[in-house]
Amino acid sequence: MRLPWPGGAVLRQHPVVGTLHLVDPTARDAISAMEPFDPAKDSLDKFRETVLALHADEAPPRQERMIPGPPGSSDLHVLVYRPDDPGERRPAVLYLHGGGFVAGTPDMMDGARFKLAQDHGVVVVAHPTGSRRKRRSPAR
Repeated sequence: MRLPWPGGAVLRQHPVVGTLHLVDPTARDAISAMEPFDPAKDSLDKFRETVLALHADEAPPRQERMIPGPPGSSDLHVLVYRPDDPGERRPAVLYLHGGGFVAGTPDMMDGARFKLAQDHGVVVVAHPTGSRRKRRSPAR
């Protein structure tokens, strides 16, 4: 395709090329298998279901716990991920997600948290931000 350029020159436009070649080769099959998602037409729930379905058979083990809060306040819900080899005491990592889970959900981060525990031999403790929120943002 040729586009007019100011001054009479002609700019040749290259055809649009997909970006799948930029994705890690190990993830290409999973991404190719995903149903197309159009945010203008599809619901956010459909997007979340599609992403979670990709890893449904790979759900990593996690423990859900409640940590007592200060007197007069509610307890804190946390998720705990441990490496496969139990035993010795391990350092802990407090995993705080900085986003508001606008498109995703806390469950979508399970794999990353478990991988962190596995790769580094640590216990990962995470607060599932957004999963139990009853107040409107910003929290007071």
